[in-house]
Amino acid sequence: MKKAVVTGATGFVGRHVVWELLDAGYTVTALVRSPAKANALYRGNPTDAFLHTVECELSQLKNYAETAGEKGDVFFHLAWEGVSGALLRDYDTQMKNMRYAIDAIRAAKTLGCKRFVGAGSLHENECMNELETSTSEVGLGNYYKAAKLSAHYFCQTEASRIGIEFLWPRLTNAYGAGERSERLLNSVIRQLLRGESPALTDGTQLYNFIYVTDAARAFRLLAEKGRPFAHYVLGSEDVRPLREYLAQVQQIVAPEVPMGFGKHTAQGIHLSEKELYSPALRQDTGFETSVPFADGIRRTMDQMKDQV
Repeated sequence: MKKAVVTGATGFVGRHVVWELLDAGYTVTALVRSPAKANALYRGNPTDAFLHTVECELSQLKNYAETAGEKGDVFFHLAWEGVSGALLRDYDTQMKNMRYAIDAIRAAKTLGCKRFVGAGSLHENECMNELETSTSEVGLGNYYKAAKLSAHYFCQTEASRIGIEFLWPRLTNAYGAGERSERLLNSVIRQLLRGESPALTDGTQLYNFIYVTDAARAFRLLAEKGRPFAHYVLGSEDVRPLREYLAQVQQIVAPEVPMGFGKHTAQGIHLSEKELYSPALRQDTGFETSVPFADGIRRTMDQMKDQV
């Protein structure tokens, strides 16, 4: 039985990765900050017997690895503080995240793991594009983007130095039932359920959404079959303009409520199709999405109806 260690195990994506691994026959050690949050990982399934939760702050990764009795096969580093809100723009928080990523890959090596899988982000692409094209001041949110990009290359370099197989797939836009954030899809669905017209950009930029259970399966498959140090975008095969995605959301949730395309003037970085979809994910692992966007929106909407 393979053994996995997971940081960020109680986060939205993290808990689904934990469940995916358990269902695939892994023994999972979930590193958590709070025992209370850890309780949510237990589903009442027989596979719960193979889940072990350990209270461990990110600042304690080194000590945990040196004292842990159990070894592992693969280490998933999914924890990252400050992916939204004020901490996204906080320099000290993002600098700590970079340090914790290095601590995580060193901990993986100490634990005897053959592979290290991090959680990259499309914000890394945005950061590189802005560096090449920006002619004005950038927002403080770039602390998060720059930290993600820097952590990627620091960890890749450290992996080469210490001799561990390294994967850092860049996750597109994971969504699904159970997420309570105010990210774009959640915000639009909630507004439509309340009969409110969302204020949106013109929606011409390309996007890629992936349902969270598919994202979790892709993480597992990359850990099992991905090529070390190869470039992967972790997303669906469905790349299209954001406007088309949101129009589909409207038709499912509240077709009578108008969409406010063009009411929001701020425009983000436009990424290319190549940056949003990597055929290597399917070629190397056999991954295909199993939850079409429309089905995912219905599941997400049904879970939100009691929250609005």
